[in-house]
Amino acid sequence: MLFTVISALSLLTGWAFGAAVPVARPALPGIWSTLHNITLNGVQYPRQEHSVIFLGDNMYVLGGILPFNGTTYPTVNTVQKFNFITNAWTEVTPMPVALNHVNVAVVNGMIYYLGGLGVTATGRPSYWNASGACAVYDPFANEWTVLPDMPEGRAIGSAATMVIHETIYLPGGLLSTNLTNDEEGTTAMFTSYNVATREWTVLPDLPAPRDHAGKGQFGNMLYILGGRLDGHWNVVDTVFGYNIDTNRWSTDFAPMPTGRGGCASATIGYMMFTAGGEGDPNTSTHVWPQIQAYDAVRNTWTNYMDMATPVHGTAAVVYNGKVIIPGGGLEIGGDPTQLVQSFTP
Repeated sequence: MLFTVISALSLLTGWAFGAAVPVARPALPGIWSTLHNITLNGVQYPRQEHSVIFLGDNMYVLGGILPFNGTTYPTVNTVQKFNFITNAWTEVTPMPVALNHVNVAVVNGMIYYLGGLGVTATGRPSYWNASGACAVYDPFANEWTVLPDMPEGRAIGSAATMVIHETIYLPGGLLSTNLTNDEEGTTAMFTSYNVATREWTVLPDLPAPRDHAGKGQFGNMLYILGGRLDGHWNVVDTVFGYNIDTNRWSTDFAPMPTGRGGCASATIGYMMFTAGGEGDPNTSTHVWPQIQAYDAVRNTWTNYMDMATPVHGTAAVVYNGKVIIPGGGLEIGGDPTQLVQSFTP
C-alpha cells in the first residue's frame, strides 16, 4: 500500500521517490490542427529561420529564408500578417534590411527588431554574420523607423528574445554561421534595450553559450530552454533562469526530456511549450517531433502528442490558448515549408 501511495504521489507531483531532481510527468495527448498556409499574393510562400510575434488579432512573420534556389537560401526582408479573425494573409511594409534569425519583440503596440543574421558571403564557404541593424514598426501607419545600431561588438542573431515592461532582453545567440561547414559562433553575451530611454545595458553572461534556444518567462524569471552550442548536432537539454530583480543566473532546473535546438517555444501561464527542433539522430529528417512543456511552478516537464509535421527553425505565438507555429524547416539545415500548425494542450 505504501508503494502505491508513493507512486501515485510521484505521478501527481512529477517527483521520483528517492530522486534528487524532478522527472518528466506523464504524457498528455493535446490536439494538432492546421491553419491557412503562408501565402504571398495568393501563392504558397515557404519560410524558415524567420521570427514570429503576436499583436492584436494578428500574427506577424518577419524575415527568414526561402527554399534553396540552386545556389543559396535567399534571405528576405518580407513581413507578412495573418489575421486570426479573417484567416487571411497580407503583406505589410518590409523590414529596412533583409535578415534571418532576426531578434523581434513587441512593446507598447510597436514591433521592434534588434539585430539578426545577414548574408555576407556566398558560394563555398557561405557565411551569415550578425548584423546590428535595428528598427521599429508602427502597425497603424504601416511604417518602419530605423533606429541606431546595436552597440559595437554586441550584434547577434538567434537570441532568445523576451520582454518585460519596456525592456527587451537578448540572451545568447549567434555571432556568425558558416553554412558550408556547419560552424557557428555561439555566444553567451546578454544585452538589454529599454525602448523608453533607448539605452542599451550589458548584463551578466549566460552560464554557457547558447543559440537557437527555446525561451519562456514567468514572474521575474527569464528561462533559456535547451538550444545548441556551435552546430546542428550539438544540442543541449539544460535550463537556465535569469532573475531580473537580482540580475543573477541559476541552473538548478529540471533538464529538458529531449534536448534540441531550433525549437519553437511559447508560454501559456506558467507552462513553457517547446516543439520540434534539430538534432534527432533517430529520424530520417533529423528533426525532433516532440512537444514538451516546462512547468515553472513545479519544476517539471510534461510530454504531449508529437507534432503532426516536425519542423525546426521557426517560432511560435499563443492565440486563444493555442500554440501557433508557422513555417519552419522539414529537414535538418534547410527545407522551408508554408505549413501553419496549431496545437491545443
